[in-house]
Amino acid sequence: MKLPFPSIPAHIRWPGFVVALLLISITASFYTLYKAQTDGGAAIVKDYYEKGKQWDDTAKAIRNGDELTVSVRVMPASSDGEMRPVEISVQDQSGTAVSDLNGMIRALRPHLSAPVAAVPLHPVADSPGTYRQLLPIASDGVWDFEIDGSRGDTPIQTTVRTRL
Repeated sequence: MKLPFPSIPAHIRWPGFVVALLLISITASFYTLYKAQTDGGAAIVKDYYEKGKQWDDTAKAIRNGDELTVSVRVMPASSDGEMRPVEISVQDQSGTAVSDLNGMIRALRPHLSAPVAAVPLHPVADSPGTYRQLLPIASDGVWDFEIDGSRGDTPIQTTVRTRL
């Protein structure tokens, strides 16, 4: 049987095969490095050293939040735009609404080091212990909502992870 193309001699074929394997390996390595740098995955925490120096204060705020048994329910309403209303209810360990909470709420994606949004807590006038704000939640998925505030002189920090 005659091939429609001339056969490649063996002294050319084997070096060509080795070169092809090397090129495939190099291409795969560069592709892997490119994807590792551009996937939007885990990132370096900005000002990590400063946050580390303030760890004692942060741990105290977390303990205060745990001692008060602050529970936070995040109820995002569905909308078509990027800004979505988020309502947060805060109670102490006895179930009484916490209406004297001052501070910030941060919307975070777990795989990103910087918050997507950070806005002040806005209490709802006719509903004690309820705080409502608009946050730029453009996509569904896993979100962390971090409350960083104070109740009088007591610092409070708590985080709620929810899937939207």
